[in-house]
Amino acid sequence: MQQVLLKMLEALRAGRLVEPEKLAQFTLGTCRMTVMDLRRTARRQERLLAEFGSDLIPDPPPLPRLNDGQLARCVQMLKERERSVVVLTFYDEQTAGEAAGFLGITETNVRVIRHRALRNLRSCMEATA
Repeated sequence: MQQVLLKMLEALRAGRLVEPEKLAQFTLGTCRMTVMDLRRTARRQERLLAEFGSDLIPDPPPLPRLNDGQLARCVQMLKERERSVVVLTFYDEQTAGEAAGFLGITETNVRVIRHRALRNLRSCMEATA
């Protein structure tokens, strides 16, 4: 709609509307041409992406394999509050606000505890790697 409005204003300022009584038809034609142009552009982009997209987007590096047993040991080594925050936010997929309400602490405190717990988990996993 904005593109059509801009094209209409440009056409009116340039004096391309010769017969003012045909403004409705001119507007409808401008809409039709704009939609056709957008569709043509989308098809062209899809075709180019299908043809060259694999060259543009590199393959992601392989993810390292996690030692599940080691991860479980590292989680068990966390303090109880840290473990609770990690379980609530990652396993139960609760937001920081929901976890805060459940644990009776502030949302900011949940974020700080989660940050520290993740740092401790990372250190524990790297130490045994």
